[in-house]
Amino acid sequence: MEVSLQSSARAAVHAAPQRATRKSARDSTTAQASLSSLSCTALAGAGSRSLFPALSPPRVRASSRRTRRGVISAVAAGVAGAASSNKTRLARAVELAQWLASAGFPAQPVAPADAGAAGIGLSAKEPIKKGQVALRVPENFVVTSVDVADHPVVAKAAEGRGDLVGLTLWLMWERAQGDASLWAPYIRTFPEATSSPLLWPADDRQRLLAGTTIAGEIDGRVAEMEAVYNVLKAAHFDADPGTFATSPASAPFSLESFKKAFAVVLSRAVYLPSVDLFALIPLVDLVNHSPAPSNPAIPPPSSFDFDPASQCVTLRTPVDLASGDPLLASYGQDRTPADLLLTYGFVPRASPSDFILLPVSLVPGDPLLEFKRQILNDQGLSVSEMFPLFTDRFPRQLIAFMRLARLQDAAQLAGISFERDVMLSEANEYEALQILLRDCNDRIAEFPQTLEDDLRLLNLGPSVATSAAAAAAAANTGSSSSSGGGGFGGFFGGFGGGQQQQQEEAREAERASAAAAAEAVAAGERELLAAALRAREKQILANTVTALRTKLAPIRGLPSKQGMDDPNEEIKAMFGMMEAGLSAPTKIFSDLLKRKNSP
Repeated sequence: MEVSLQSSARAAVHAAPQRATRKSARDSTTAQASLSSLSCTALAGAGSRSLFPALSPPRVRASSRRTRRGVISAVAAGVAGAASSNKTRLARAVELAQWLASAGFPAQPVAPADAGAAGIGLSAKEPIKKGQVALRVPENFVVTSVDVADHPVVAKAAEGRGDLVGLTLWLMWERAQGDASLWAPYIRTFPEATSSPLLWPADDRQRLLAGTTIAGEIDGRVAEMEAVYNVLKAAHFDADPGTFATSPASAPFSLESFKKAFAVVLSRAVYLPSVDLFALIPLVDLVNHSPAPSNPAIPPPSSFDFDPASQCVTLRTPVDLASGDPLLASYGQDRTPADLLLTYGFVPRASPSDFILLPVSLVPGDPLLEFKRQILNDQGLSVSEMFPLFTDRFPRQLIAFMRLARLQDAAQLAGISFERDVMLSEANEYEALQILLRDCNDRIAEFPQTLEDDLRLLNLGPSVATSAAAAAAAANTGSSSSSGGGGFGGFFGGFGGGQQQQQEEAREAERASAAAAAEAVAAGERELLAAALRAREKQILANTVTALRTKLAPIRGLPSKQGMDDPNEEIKAMFGMMEAGLSAPTKIFSDLLKRKNSP
């Protein structure tokens, strides 16, 4: 049943924002196009799958877990450059809450609070019972495509471009108004930008993300973002430069401003499934992240959504909260660490729910292809699939798919099971597992750095990361100095040109120094974020390799030690040489089988 956002007038208290009568969500929500795909399935490179829940629009979910972000949370707070102190950020959040209250916002059982290394969040002001509404935002305080469509300046440019691009244009305009914006208290709580790789320099994207699951797509995402801007500039901005200033780079509607605003919207927008749109929602975007629980005993998280009865966006807590407890949420139960980095600009703390996606497919030209396709169709699968690999497990269906893919005996098709772990034959099992093993090893080999390198960098922290970034920048430019050796000469060369010129040059030198320092901090953040992502993905792949080797051991006829700290250590050592250059799994299996069965 479709739910429409109903007409609502904003409270006219202390110049609170006014809004014209709303259209229905169905009429006002434009088709998601181009950049809107960046926030959902396209970021993870995955479409809808029946085996694994679709990685479709991010739904912020309440969580009972008490952890947030990652080992690098202090430097991965989603702010490019020097971050505001918690004290300043908390003051802005409190100012926002006061402004909302003055405009008729209902009293909430939660309030902004200092969350330490996690930044600023929301915590309970009083005990909140399980199932009780912990946060309720009236519809007239929610910014959606309806507001964009009604906007007197950006509506035409946003028309037909999807929720996220429309909200980006709205944010750019409101930012340009500064304190004169009716939304100024809310806008001030936004960072200038995020730490998403969408905003990283091209050299850093290529160097730091090499081997990761987003290495092959990040440049395309950036190009897509820039292409949308170029269309907007040609069709709208250039036609009215007085309204849409596009230069210099700091101008309100420059490419740089568009990219930063889009990254902020991407990180702040919440998807409301009942009305099928994205929205910017005051206070909701202060709820901090916690990984989704993997323990089935933990209550399932609930979602933010629009409640037609109360005309509010609501969130109910799945657990009891005591006074002072943080209100946390999962930013997406079915989002990979890479997806979270692209969307929100941080890598979450390691969790059993972390996963990467492994693409697999049937062999083209297989004489049994149509029979296999029918078997997969009956399971709701296709001939090409993406299966998750977790830190401590992988789905039974992945092994079943690979058994089917390598099966050559039609008589064994009836033995395929996607519900039970049933081996068809040792030869088929060996080949299916060996191909998976080779794929995982190949992916590990694509990383220039070792897992130990990344863990060492994360343990040493921001200062070492900043030094590593500086060394990489020097290597790229062929110089260890960003000034090219002309800094002091340029300053003193103007000494005789008058005191005014000297002062201006001194101020310019100070600005350049401040900019260089900010960039050094941002570069260090990028180093740590990338190291955290690489370490997470490599750990998942390494654990999968160990699991596959263990599963292969009985077939290969090799012993494994028992009663040791690592019962797989002997398997690792014995398989290392064997897996190098392995290209004919079936033939090698036959040789091993002969050796295994010989007297």
